[in-house]
Amino acid sequence: MSEIGRNPAGMPAPNAVESECQRMGLSRDDAAYLIDHWRSNGFRVGRNKVKDWRAVLRTWKTNKWFPSQKTAKDTSKKTDWSKFKVKNDGRNLF
Repeated sequence: MSEIGRNPAGMPAPNAVESECQRMGLSRDDAAYLIDHWRSNGFRVGRNKVKDWRAVLRTWKTNKWFPSQKTAKDTSKKTDWSKFKVKNDGRNLF
């Protein structure tokens, strides 16, 4: 039997993870991300095997570790230099 596509022992079926993510208001991409993460590390959290995968979902959602919860840094904010006053005493600042 090929190793490709096999789930580690104890890992839930992908459709179960997907339906639980949807129930929690997460996207299908988040479910796929978590499944890929579990497949890559052998269904573990740190060095320990996962005991309750639904608890992992709740923890990841609470801590905003899913890709859909991460926000891009807002680069549109620029410093309004007019608020700052520079005291010019005649010396060169640079």
